[in-house]
Amino acid sequence: MNSWIVQANPEKFYIDWFLDEYARNNLNEPDWWVIHKIHKGQICSCDELFIWKAASEPSEEHSPEYYNWRESHGQKGKIAGIVARGEVIGYPRNFNPPLGDLEKFRKYRSVQSWDFDKIKDWQIDCIYKNVQNIRATHPLLKDTIQKELTNSQNTPFSSFLSFPRGRRSVKLEHREADIIRTLFFEYNVAN
Repeated sequence: MNSWIVQANPEKFYIDWFLDEYARNNLNEPDWWVIHKIHKGQICSCDELFIWKAASEPSEEHSPEYYNWRESHGQKGKIAGIVARGEVIGYPRNFNPPLGDLEKFRKYRSVQSWDFDKIKDWQIDCIYKNVQNIRATHPLLKDTIQKELTNSQNTPFSSFLSFPRGRRSVKLEHREADIIRTLFFEYNVAN
């Protein structure tokens, strides 16, 4: 099993709202993520996914429902970190979001910022199997991860540091994945 980080950009996808409201109520319904085409031959079914929320925000003018949800749930903006964990199902394929996702697009994705015809990357499907693991109670912040990886022996943490500089996906080294997985569970149980 390999472990990957995929990125959710809140300017395009309201990941925290989606996880809290939609995914939690639709367990075992596949979701999909865009990956970099260089990873199409490396990602396999049952691989682990960590979902990264980028430190960006949608325009309040174009996303009033999201901002209302965020305020009513005490969520903070511009937080970079891991917000969820999932599992890959199936294998990568050419980018082609299911037509049934239109409802999710309308509410949780800023459709106007996506130009589907120009996306040349690939996509993978995933599931969030366990309600306790679907969404981090508190995001596992970038600084926390970097500190732990820096303190760890025998890990150059080069994969993690290369993300999220414009990458849609990155493969984690096994030791990095072990540390991040442990932090994800410990941090969400303790907080």
